[in-house]
Amino acid sequence: MKASHLRNVAPTAAVYVPTDESRIESLVFAPDPVRNLDQTPAAFSKLGQGYVGYVGDVNAEEETTHLLIAMLLASLREIKPTGQLNSTQGSPNVQRPSVLILSLHKDAAFDELNVAVYAALRSRANVTEASTKQQALRGFTSSPLPNAVLVTDAGIMDEENNQVLSKLVTYSQRRGFTIVFACQFSSFVRWPDLDALFQRLDLSWRSGSYTKMDVTVTKSVDNIDFDALTETYEYPKALFLQHVPWEESVYVPTLQYRSNETLAAFGSTLCGGCIGYAGDVNPSEHVTKLVIALCFPKISPANTENQSPVSQTAAPTPPREAARDQGPKPEVLLISFDKLSFFDGIEQQLLSALNKNAVVQEVLDAKAALKRLSAKPSPAAIILTHPSVIHNDKVIHHLIAYARAGGKVIVGSQFSNYLPLDQLKPFFQKWELPWVAGVYHRTTIALTPDRVPSPLRSSKLFPAYSAKAVHLKHVKKEHRVYAPTTTSTMEEQFGQPGAPITGSLLEETAAAWAPIGKGYVGYIGDINSEEESTRLVLEMCGVTVKPGDLGPRKCDVGTYVEAGDLKPITDTYGERLLPTRQDLSKPRPREKEVAARSVERANMSRRKRLTAEVLKEEGNKLFKEGKSAQAASKYRQAAMIYGPRPVYMSNLAAALLKMGKYIEAESAASRALFYEPKNIKARYRRGMANKGLEMYASAIEDFRSVLRQDPSSNIARTALEETLLLNHGRASSEGNPKELEENDPLWEIMTESDSSEYKHEGNNTPCRYLNHDGCNDGSQCRWKHAPDARSIRDELGRNVCMIWLVGNCILGNKCYYAHDKTYLPAGGWWNKPEQTTNLRGAVDHFNVTGNKNSDRAMFLHSVMNLQNWRSDEWMSGRFSELDNDKTTIGQRAGITVNTTQRDGRFKYEYSMSTEAMAGMAGGVDEYDDDDDEDEEDEDEEDEDEDYDEDGWDEEEERWNNCGFTNSEVHELLCQGVKPWDEDAWDVLEALHSM
Repeated sequence: MKASHLRNVAPTAAVYVPTDESRIESLVFAPDPVRNLDQTPAAFSKLGQGYVGYVGDVNAEEETTHLLIAMLLASLREIKPTGQLNSTQGSPNVQRPSVLILSLHKDAAFDELNVAVYAALRSRANVTEASTKQQALRGFTSSPLPNAVLVTDAGIMDEENNQVLSKLVTYSQRRGFTIVFACQFSSFVRWPDLDALFQRLDLSWRSGSYTKMDVTVTKSVDNIDFDALTETYEYPKALFLQHVPWEESVYVPTLQYRSNETLAAFGSTLCGGCIGYAGDVNPSEHVTKLVIALCFPKISPANTENQSPVSQTAAPTPPREAARDQGPKPEVLLISFDKLSFFDGIEQQLLSALNKNAVVQEVLDAKAALKRLSAKPSPAAIILTHPSVIHNDKVIHHLIAYARAGGKVIVGSQFSNYLPLDQLKPFFQKWELPWVAGVYHRTTIALTPDRVPSPLRSSKLFPAYSAKAVHLKHVKKEHRVYAPTTTSTMEEQFGQPGAPITGSLLEETAAAWAPIGKGYVGYIGDINSEEESTRLVLEMCGVTVKPGDLGPRKCDVGTYVEAGDLKPITDTYGERLLPTRQDLSKPRPREKEVAARSVERANMSRRKRLTAEVLKEEGNKLFKEGKSAQAASKYRQAAMIYGPRPVYMSNLAAALLKMGKYIEAESAASRALFYEPKNIKARYRRGMANKGLEMYASAIEDFRSVLRQDPSSNIARTALEETLLLNHGRASSEGNPKELEENDPLWEIMTESDSSEYKHEGNNTPCRYLNHDGCNDGSQCRWKHAPDARSIRDELGRNVCMIWLVGNCILGNKCYYAHDKTYLPAGGWWNKPEQTTNLRGAVDHFNVTGNKNSDRAMFLHSVMNLQNWRSDEWMSGRFSELDNDKTTIGQRAGITVNTTQRDGRFKYEYSMSTEAMAGMAGGVDEYDDDDDEDEEDEDEEDEDEDYDEDGWDEEEERWNNCGFTNSEVHELLCQGVKPWDEDAWDVLEALHSM
């Protein structure tokens, strides 16, 4: 160094001095020997109650900086910690901990290197140094034993010190005491000796690479005061360790190195002793802090062997998972770097459910994320909504540490949509997962038949749905949540089946859930935030929701031009009820078959729903134009395709009321109330129909029901008053609300299957083979496969005996029908004791002919007729010239429906003229407008077989696919390119030129 030296400094005060080999260095002249070897550029000496130091270096060399820090730390040994009283003022029982330093290869140079560490130790404890075998043995036999032993070199491994090593190993088995290997230990220990030492100490640690890497703290070790450590420091030269569990790792390489090694560790032996290791071979401020943290864990060391096992090594406390059905709300953290402008819109159902059932925090940048991740208590779950987070290694490192400590990290929302496919593999490699990007397409996926990964609950998830998603490969079978089945296809517009999913594609998954450490990481590849995917996100977060918590879903469904400007068209879809399912401890025997059939049902049901939605929109448009008859035709067609959903029935009733068809209107409104007793609009419209039929008592009861649910309804109050006048003021006592609007529906809406087997009547005798062991003849069977009044269809396509379900079938195994409800929907009346008892009583007391068998048959047929909506009055007759229209998918009445995805948003696109939009803008009375709600869950009962429909022509394909045909889009997706990417045309041209 270049420095001003001091003379007349006592040897004990001199810190650095020249040696015989030192030379006076010059840029001009040749080096000369140093003549005054007694001068020093740095000195440090005690002065009264304090210290005085001198450093003559004029260039602030790095070594000088370390020296200054050492001098400052050394001065602290005379200063007692805050709150500690002097012995003359406080309790004499307060004792400082004791530390034994083992330096069996003691060297003056080592002392100089360790001056900062020694000074820091002396400021915290009573320090004894042992540099010989006898001193070391004396230290291990003294009373009381030292609280910590710091091994600074490899002398402990010499053969002549075997006795000391044995004492050290014995000491390590005492609960509450700590051994730390640091300073020059890692520089000189032989790697085989180190591995043997760790093995004797019952540790899994082994020697790793001797190299330089940037390191950062893990914050995963409970007993270490990480706040006292440098969070990240650059390029230390160190002997790293392998096979160190995450919960014992203190410093690890930053993510850029993709290394599983660790620079510093802190673990425990089988008997409760603590072992620390610091592999950095060079002294520094960071190493000093680390050694102090290892020697003095946060939990005070014990001084006796009688210490409680819990006091020294407390079990890590993972973030608390909120109680599923009660208790305080869990906290969910959203990490939304580069937050998308439409995020709150596309995730409105997720945000609605979270805000009602959790405490939601959102961070938009790395600084805020790191601050929250470092705070306590940790959130119950974290959702990564955008892939920008992967570019910040520090945040990812904290997320991995959080998950390993017991947290839950969910990769979802627009993450997979905006992340290049080739970056999924390196991202998951950081989590030590083999997952890589698979195909990107739309298909129908189902819950894995072998049971969803724990602790997810299948009862909180939809059994199957259609999703456009980035799938994953190399996901273990037990970690898959949703995956294609053998009946899945690559779907085109409106779910039209394309090429079947076969081979390795069946091994890919659209959603995964895997343990990592004590926590979990989840992946959802759906890019459109389907409601089914939202349910999965909530379940991964551990958030339980109630019906209605998700709320309606508003979507941009298309655009129209007005005065030269492009205007959005929005539509609202109501929350769909979750099918009632049971949480099974093990999969049902034929679960794979159920999954395959559920994919067929969901796929066909989606196509029917989209087609019915087109018809409903056409009906809404016609209704607002005053064309009630034509609107009624459209609503009826929608119901015939997708079943009598309450929204279609309520709209139909409104149109029929305008036409004066009160019998049909009452029938339609009653059908809506059959499935949804709390539907206010349907009940009001039935009241108006009954009023028109002069059935005043029934109308009065309907209007009263409306007012019970909506006391502010002026239109219902006016109708009630008018009806009372028409009935001359006579009114029966008010009905029981529980028997009207509060009762749950007994049956769910079932969309009729179009499969030939579902309609197969045969010789009208039920097929026992189908309902018991399975029939291989299908629609060619001589026996009847279709459901009838005596049975209920289950998820395997079997007909289950209704008499057996109510407990009265005496035929046993001779019965034609199945006596097994394993595959019936769990939410049916057959699993509700009160309703089953009521039905059993109704069967037993039904007496018309006096013949028990005949009365039972009549009762079952009457129940069947209640469900058979095709015999309702609204199904008879013609409403308009549109009743004979063939229902097709595509352009109808000025409305074009499309399902595409742009900028991450899923759309049902309707292209309308300005005139059509003006017609939809008209207003009507409170309960006379058309409904724009979506309906319940996909039906459980409809089956499917292959359908052939006319494909859209090339012009329409290109219109809906950014200028590409469907086949070109598929070709691009196979290359990981999306049709709206800027280079999509270049990629396609390059593919065609090959």
